[in-house]
Amino acid sequence: MFVTCCRCTEGADGGTEASADDEVLPISAVLTAGGIAKGSIGAEAAKSDETRMAESSKKLHACARSLRSRIDKDKQEVWKKTAAEFEVQKMIWQSLSMKGGEKLKGIAAMIESKVEYAIASHTKDLNSAIEALDACLEKNKGHDLLSAAMSEAIEEIKNCPKTLAMQELATLLDSAAEELASNTKSRGATEFHDPLQRSGLQPDGKLGWAIRCAWSAAYHDAASPGGPN
Repeated sequence: MFVTCCRCTEGADGGTEASADDEVLPISAVLTAGGIAKGSIGAEAAKSDETRMAESSKKLHACARSLRSRIDKDKQEVWKKTAAEFEVQKMIWQSLSMKGGEKLKGIAAMIESKVEYAIASHTKDLNSAIEALDACLEKNKGHDLLSAAMSEAIEEIKNCPKTLAMQELATLLDSAAEELASNTKSRGATEFHDPLQRSGLQPDGKLGWAIRCAWSAAYHDAASPGGPN
């Protein structure tokens, strides 16, 4: 059954909200179980396929925007974590001279400079920031100047599988929405399942459920979601 409202601003599971633009509508407006209110069944059935596809296109675009807002928020959290870990790392480096590590101080200073640049510049020039972090990892080879936690934080920034999956899912939703806007359907009812699973979003969480709802409305998936947790 067609879902009349699948609008999503609540970008994170577990009650955390993502800040999407004003066109993204409240996820609480998404209807439960059957997908539409009982009183609207007759009116919904009368809608043309063209109208339904246009509405589904808007809902998929809205979910994609919420996903990207979630991605931006997650990235900010990762950079905050890296900055905090960097403060600990600097204290470790400051102790090198006391432990006879004078020869390593020059390399540590270069790595420190690169990390500081990356943290300061990532919001304006992410590519340059990533290049600086790559240089840090390269300079660290054979010296073990970076703690395991610091190395993990850098790797998380560079290549987070969940973030990549969310980006893939957002692209898929936008692509499907554009097809629907041109009255074309070429997607399978379960095509979004794999990137959704890899994204780490809970399928029955608010954003995950909104995505399932919007896709089911567009592609008439018989297995309609029951409601978000």
